[in-house]
Amino acid sequence: MILEDFGAEKCVCIDKVQPYQAKMWCKHYKSMKHYDKYEVTLAQAFEEQDYFMYEMYGEDITEDFFAQFDVCVSLACFEHVKPLTTVLKNICSSLKKGGVLLTEFGPIWSCAVGSHWRYKWNEYDFNVPGLISPFAHLWLSIEQIGDLLRKQFPLDSDENIMRGAYDIKTGHGYYVNQLFFEDYESFFKSSDFSSYEICSPWEYNVGNEYFEELKEKIPYKRFDVYNMFILAVK
Repeated sequence: MILEDFGAEKCVCIDKVQPYQAKMWCKHYKSMKHYDKYEVTLAQAFEEQDYFMYEMYGEDITEDFFAQFDVCVSLACFEHVKPLTTVLKNICSSLKKGGVLLTEFGPIWSCAVGSHWRYKWNEYDFNVPGLISPFAHLWLSIEQIGDLLRKQFPLDSDENIMRGAYDIKTGHGYYVNQLFFEDYESFFKSSDFSSYEICSPWEYNVGNEYFEELKEKIPYKRFDVYNMFILAVK
C-alpha cells in the first residue's frame, strides 16, 4: 500500500478506469473507495478515508486540490494526455511550495516503437522491438499500416490497433498524444514549475540510417528516446 510503503499520511488516486482495464486491477486497487469528484469534495473524502480514488482526469482537478499535496506521482500516463498544458498547470497548483512531480512514461511517439498499437491487448503488442519496421507509425498512413499488419499477422481487424494512436474515437477512452521528446521539453519549460530535470532511462537506438532520414523529413532531432523520467519542482 502507498501509505505504508512510502510513509504517506494521505493519498489520492486520480484515474478514469475504462471497462477493459477493470479486470487487470490489482486487489488493493479494486478495494479502494471510489468517489465522484463532483459529489464529494476533497475535504469531505479525507474525513472518511486516508487513501481513495477519484474517477476523473487530471484536467478535471478543481481548486479544492490547490496547495494540498507534497508529491504527485504519475506512471505510464503522460503519453496518453491530450491537454497536457492544463494537466501540468493543475498538478503544479495542487502541490505545496517546494512540492515535486515525479513521472515516468513511454514509449513516446517519436521513438521507433512509439505507436502503442496492440491487438486485443494480449495477443500482440507492437511496442515490442522487431515485430514491425522501426518508426512505421511515422512513415506510413493509416491505410498502409492496416495493410502491413494484415499481411503479417492473423488479425480479425486492424481497427482497435490503430484508432487510439490516431485520435479516432474508440469508445475505450484510449488515446496517444503523438508528442515527441522535444515537445515534452517545451511543455515543461513553459509550465509553472520553478525547475525540472528530464532524463531517459531507456534509449532505443536502431541505427543512424533511420535517424538521418527522419531528421530530413520531420522537424525533430531526438528519435532514440524510448521513455522519459521527469522530476519537476514547484
